[in-house]
Amino acid sequence: MKTIIVGNGSDLKILNESYNSAFAANSSISRISSLKCTKSLVLSESLLWDKEKLSSVRDIYSENPIDSKRSLQIRLEKQKALKGSVVNNLVILSNESDINYVKRLEDLKINYDNLKILSHLGRIKIIIKVIGLLNLFMYFLKKDISILIKFFLSILKVYLGGKMPLDLRASTGLICIFYALSKKENNIEISGIGNNSGNHSFYNSIYVENKSLHAIDQDFLKILRNKFSLTFIN
Repeated sequence: MKTIIVGNGSDLKILNESYNSAFAANSSISRISSLKCTKSLVLSESLLWDKEKLSSVRDIYSENPIDSKRSLQIRLEKQKALKGSVVNNLVILSNESDINYVKRLEDLKINYDNLKILSHLGRIKIIIKVIGLLNLFMYFLKKDISILIKFFLSILKVYLGGKMPLDLRASTGLICIFYALSKKENNIEISGIGNNSGNHSFYNSIYVENKSLHAIDQDFLKILRNKFSLTFIN
């Protein structure tokens, strides 16, 4: 069995037909459109927003700021890439917003066999299932005690109904990897997420780089690389 996981850190189409299953984060589903294997799409809830809600997004402040106008353009490009997608499994990363998922999926003509909604708590549970609570504790204990305290207090906050802060929140691409690993997928190749993408993304003609967003990704990747056999490709 051979698995490919893709993100938007590369815009190269995956043409290798030897994969038994494929996982895509957000609009990178277009990269695996020609594959005939079982496909899973992990999708951020924000990509289901209608144009009115998308127009209300705020500027993104980081080392490479993105103003609201450009943010809207990027999100519309993502939605354009998603339209007409056909997948076996669809996972939506929920932020508990008031969105009619089924209707918005119909509007975007996204076709799926199985639908799963992952809340902030659901994501934390998958991360703990894949990595192990002790491994998480030991990693951050060795790295920085202040980060350890902040991370585990944030987990407690999520269990009490809150949300993970953005700097400690895994990106959709990383959740895509965690989701695949939680399904016991093996012989995994990864393209356009994390180590080989450097937290940058392609959205058709738009290129975005912001290393400080989802900065926790690199920590999760270090843990995953130590525990699993993962192959990163272009």
